[in-house]
Amino acid sequence: MKRRLKQKLAQIPFVRKQYMRLKGDQFYNPMTKYQDDLLMSMMPTSTELEQMASESKHFTMQPLISVIMPTYNTDLKMLDEAIKSVQLQVYSNWELIIVDDCSPNQTVRESISNYVARDNRIKSIFLSENHHIAGATNQGFKIAQGDYIALFDHDDYLYPNALYENVKAINQYPKIKFLYSDEDKIDELGNRHFDAYLKPDFNFDFLRCMNIITHFVLFKKELWLEFDGEDAKYNGAQDWEFVMRLTNALSPKEIYHIDKVIYSWRVHSGSTAMETGAKPYVPEAQRNLLRKDLENRKQFGVKVYENYEALGQWLFQYPVIDNPLVSILIDASESTKHLEELLNSIFIKTSYFNFEVIVKNANDISDKYKVKHDNLTETITGDYVIVINPDFEILTFDWIEKMLGQAQRDSVAYVMPRIVRREHNYIESVGLAVTQNGEVLNLLNSFSTLGHRTLTEHIHLTTHHYITGVNPNCYMVSKDLFDETEDVVRKSIEVSQNNSYNVFVSDVQIKNNSLVPLNKSFGKYDDLVGFRDKTTNTNFLEIERNYKRGEKI
Repeated sequence: MKRRLKQKLAQIPFVRKQYMRLKGDQFYNPMTKYQDDLLMSMMPTSTELEQMASESKHFTMQPLISVIMPTYNTDLKMLDEAIKSVQLQVYSNWELIIVDDCSPNQTVRESISNYVARDNRIKSIFLSENHHIAGATNQGFKIAQGDYIALFDHDDYLYPNALYENVKAINQYPKIKFLYSDEDKIDELGNRHFDAYLKPDFNFDFLRCMNIITHFVLFKKELWLEFDGEDAKYNGAQDWEFVMRLTNALSPKEIYHIDKVIYSWRVHSGSTAMETGAKPYVPEAQRNLLRKDLENRKQFGVKVYENYEALGQWLFQYPVIDNPLVSILIDASESTKHLEELLNSIFIKTSYFNFEVIVKNANDISDKYKVKHDNLTETITGDYVIVINPDFEILTFDWIEKMLGQAQRDSVAYVMPRIVRREHNYIESVGLAVTQNGEVLNLLNSFSTLGHRTLTEHIHLTTHHYITGVNPNCYMVSKDLFDETEDVVRKSIEVSQNNSYNVFVSDVQIKNNSLVPLNKSFGKYDDLVGFRDKTTNTNFLEIERNYKRGEKI
């Protein structure tokens, strides 16, 4: 009896939240420890660095890398650590161009001059007036001699193998033109590495929701010439705007993700790593660059709105074209316990008007609703099909519009919403990912939204982005692609490997009313062994496979 009472109380969000605070779960997430352990394993040993230095001398291609670093009144300790992190690179063919943007603090300029005098690989430019960060970066490029340009912030830190990993990838894949990597954070004193940011391979929708690439990037010099550098109109989001403009012109094969942490973003009071509010002009710059991107891609009528769950993230609602008929298919052969809750939520909460409902294997309940609703039918006649579990319930009024707008985009195959548990603060699914051993995972299954989340978990929960597969319990697809007899798990994974995309829509929420939660795993597929999941970081996915969430009260 006591156990059942605890389970009932745990379903009340307020009670759950207070309980988690008492336990300390609000501030501790085991995933943090797993990622911190991963960071330790990624930091190369002195022996490994010696091997890397030796290997780099035998690379077929040994391009000169121009590292451009604007400075402005930089804390001298942070500046010292940033410069030394470049000097300690095991790949030695680099130049560091420091552009001081008219710092009022004379000691900053003196410190830079001292480094230039001691190391002929370091060059400096002292601007006589303030150009802001984009203008200063562009000034640095004018004297860059490198084959590749690297952008580096004055308060950040490069792992000693950062340039080595980039040049190694260039030698392996000579056609790539743009490279980025995973990152972590360091505290103000530079004493602690934490908060690993394990990014996916390049994902256009992720990049449009937020700058997943952030600071340290490396790209061919010719791209800077072609695109005239960074645009000062977007200061505060200048790197994001430049990366957006540049990657729009590249094919996915020309963009490379280094699946390893090789640099650190410093957290301090004046950094956006601490909070976006440190630079209040940033959100407006972000909104403007996204509007410009949509205009450049001739995407008209798209609603851009700031993500209520995360400052600095943006979501997109694509317009519905021609108001096509949408068929909602419910197969109640397994259960009818919550079917009426689902039907009521569909008819009460659906703002899109042009839909039909097909209920299979529940004639008595279906007949009851046909008395009041004339859009219950026997066969699928819509242009798009939504398959939904009979135990589910709609929570978002404009759910069809948000999913349908995505489904009508070019090259989009399947679309799925966020599936939550009957206790709304628990996640059931944000899409499917495939591990290297061929196991299909329900990503973030049993994740609690009330507790602390890592940045890696956060981006998968809150953004619109490409996913490898869709959960068969709720998804939308075009009638042409729909086949009720096929395994949708396998089919959605297959199409994602063939120039089509599956999209996760984070702000459409569907609730699972069943007492039985969705499984974390869909099992192993022998033909998927060795699979490289492009929408989920390989290291994060390996942790996710072994990590069990969702301790019950």
